[in-house]
Amino acid sequence: MSTKTLGLLTLALLLQGCFFFYIPGSVTSAISDSLTGAEGSNCVGATAKVGDTIRLPGGGRGTVKSLSGTSTRCTNPDYPVRALLVFDEIPSAASPALKTWTVALKLPEGYEKRPLLEGMTRDGIVHALNRTTDTGVLLSAAQREGITDMMAFTIARRDAQVSRLTEALMSQVSQLQINGRTAYRYEVTGKVRSGMKISYITTVIGGAKEIAVLNTWTAAANFELQKESMERLAQNVEGL
Repeated sequence: MSTKTLGLLTLALLLQGCFFFYIPGSVTSAISDSLTGAEGSNCVGATAKVGDTIRLPGGGRGTVKSLSGTSTRCTNPDYPVRALLVFDEIPSAASPALKTWTVALKLPEGYEKRPLLEGMTRDGIVHALNRTTDTGVLLSAAQREGITDMMAFTIARRDAQVSRLTEALMSQVSQLQINGRTAYRYEVTGKVRSGMKISYITTVIGGAKEIAVLNTWTAAANFELQKESMERLAQNVEGL
């Protein structure tokens, strides 16, 4: 567990029973949020309002920036509303610097670059949405050193994604060539925590020093219309 995560969880335990508590995120949850517009990693009471200030242990303060309504991620009935809080000061260790990657993604016309959401920031590089086609994309990376079996690496990624969904269906991992490099691809469809059913295409491309992981998604009902264009996005991965 990272120092930052440990600090946030400790902070959450201190504040339970007072004003709010922390809810951990994941890449799958972040993808759902990018489609629904929900945001925040805290749960607050039903009477909370935007602009409310919360005093934290240690002298810091947090302000409610936005409310996303009652959420299935907020399991404590005393704090049913998901909220985004802005902290003036958080009593935790300094965050480590983000990694620098050479892999990149050339975004096609229609895609708008968006900030990395919770769960995307560890190895995320590019997050973008195409509101015309209702599709999203996340490029992330991993170090190639120590990865001796790319098929096994990809299967592990697929199985981890499936474990975070309900009513999930998955394809076999297929091997293909993209821009002269060996790549691996799979599809997954399932329900995220909000109840929305989403379909994903994930393409894993191995480079000499880095591995590119391109995750694309859309609502399941829109998948067949967008599948071909989602697959083509992998051809825009550069820098391997």
